[in-house]
Amino acid sequence: MIIHEKYEPVSKRNNLALLKLSEPLKLSRNIEEAPLAGIVPKVNSLAKVATWRKSIFFYHLSVIEEAIISKDECSKALDNSALQAALATETICAQNKILGACDKDLGAPLISRGQLAGILTNPSCSSKPDVYTSVVQYKTWLEANTE
Repeated sequence: MIIHEKYEPVSKRNNLALLKLSEPLKLSRNIEEAPLAGIVPKVNSLAKVATWRKSIFFYHLSVIEEAIISKDECSKALDNSALQAALATETICAQNKILGACDKDLGAPLISRGQLAGILTNPSCSSKPDVYTSVVQYKTWLEANTE
């Protein structure tokens, strides 16, 4: 595993890591590659996130849509001052006003226009915004640390 060398656990700045697999992942109808996004999704655009939802007996993987929201709107809705410091440039905020991602979803992909735009950093477990590490801000680091 390669953890970003400047990761800050309290503020969650630089919150990303790469997992090197011993053999290539076998792609299928249910497992696909997602190219890294080249631009940050626009405010009010829709993105998808994979989440674990509990049914009566077990958790199942599902996909929810979230709207990208502005950093100002996100900051007002969040009451975590340490996290607000990281909202400056390296994050994306998205919100589903009915249900959001939760702790079991940490690291989940935020997919916008078929591209990986973010990695879930701070789930709300509610209708508050979810915060994602923006892969656009770390594209150079990601490419330098992958083969």
